[in-house]
Amino acid sequence: MDRPERFAYREDHCALGLPLLVMGLCGPVALFALCFALGLTVNPQWFVGAAFVPIYCMVPVSLLYRNWPTGIRLDEQGVRIGAVSSKRAERRSTTVTHQNWAVFSCPWSGVHEMSVVTDRDALKRLRTSPEFHTLSNRWAKPKTMAWCMAGVLVPPFMRAALVIRIDAEVASVPDFGSALFFSNYTDPSDPHFSRRLRPRVGDTWVVPTRHPERLRALIAGSLPVLRG
Repeated sequence: MDRPERFAYREDHCALGLPLLVMGLCGPVALFALCFALGLTVNPQWFVGAAFVPIYCMVPVSLLYRNWPTGIRLDEQGVRIGAVSSKRAERRSTTVTHQNWAVFSCPWSGVHEMSVVTDRDALKRLRTSPEFHTLSNRWAKPKTMAWCMAGVLVPPFMRAALVIRIDAEVASVPDFGSALFFSNYTDPSDPHFSRRLRPRVGDTWVVPTRHPERLRALIAGSLPVLRG
């Protein structure tokens, strides 16, 4: 793909939609404030509940943290997704659970197609299909999950996505590590105490966007768009 001229797009924190912010930030803060207020006005035992709010909200807070730095850069050099606004991201050592904190980049010569997806069925496929399995929208590893796809930065409640078909030989994929998950022999079909989940490099990257129409128009005017 030829390098487009005067082509630029910047979107920071593109995974932080209102539902994720409410679930991971506003909800825990409101719950803590409620328990604290009840402790002052009703019964001091509510202070114990306030102390346990971080445990109650561990899953939503963790998902918010994983997705916090996700961003998009499209410029004359190519495509970058992930923690694109961080100067330390390219040197950061992370694992499959926090791949959004790394940076994935590909020059235009390695970008085959790009499209903006807003269809509900297509978005559901991006969230559930094994070829798009990621820990960006899962706190723990499901039993059926065999790997974590590199460059699939799909958050919970995603309403629009930029899908990028790339040449994996040309793209720059961070060397992030595996993560260990404990099942404690609870799965009769695969009885193991723990399983290590490793990254898998594919030819498709997925990143959320909060401005699908703007991004779609920009792509349509500069690059071939994958349709259908």
